[in-house]
Amino acid sequence: MLSLGWTTGYPANERDMAGYTADMVDAMLALIDAHVREGTHVTFPLQLWYAHRSWPQVERLLARQSCCDDGRQQLVSSITLWGEEVASIRQWVEATAHYQEDRIYVDLVPSAATTARV
Repeated sequence: MLSLGWTTGYPANERDMAGYTADMVDAMLALIDAHVREGTHVTFPLQLWYAHRSWPQVERLLARQSCCDDGRQQLVSSITLWGEEVASIRQWVEATAHYQEDRIYVDLVPSAATTARV
């Protein structure tokens, strides 16, 4: 298994979170095609807010397939959504993780606002 991702920051506000762009995903898929052995499982750790804002691009990462020895196509990618838990998109996270529970993982920490109230 190989884990590939991007360096992301935590923007000062939601407006600055553009997400993962088509160019970023194109470059990542080209890198994988050029340098990763066929059949290797690739997992992508994705910052929660960025993934939420660019779900169509994330789906392209999940759609990555490889050919097996017998010629069948096999899905060989997964994602891990990471970051701070955000109440406003909690329902989206739960629905997304349920969408393909064997390929979408969630690793969130409680938000600072939630922690401060405890």
